[in-house]
Amino acid sequence: MKMGRKPQNSENTKLKLMMNQRNLSRKQLVDIINKKFPNNRISPDAVSRICNGQRKDYSLSTLLRFCAGLNCTPNDLVNYEHLIQLPKRVLK
Repeated sequence: MKMGRKPQNSENTKLKLMMNQRNLSRKQLVDIINKKFPNNRISPDAVSRICNGQRKDYSLSTLLRFCAGLNCTPNDLVNYEHLIQLPKRVLK
């Protein structure tokens, strides 16, 4: 019998995919970020929630710390395609 709670959301976020590409665990990413930014640390819980898609709204400074820790750009981590609405074509 398995113990513990089931994850509420097991979404494959861009952050999770990037971490998998870099072969980094959440703990390793937290350690990298906190070493690079000792005055602006990130909690393991925050990384876990963002990684799993439970938390979608977070600060720009958090995004930039992820980018520094993963050596990538914000574009690599943010899903924004759904926010862009293309103009409807006018039928003639």
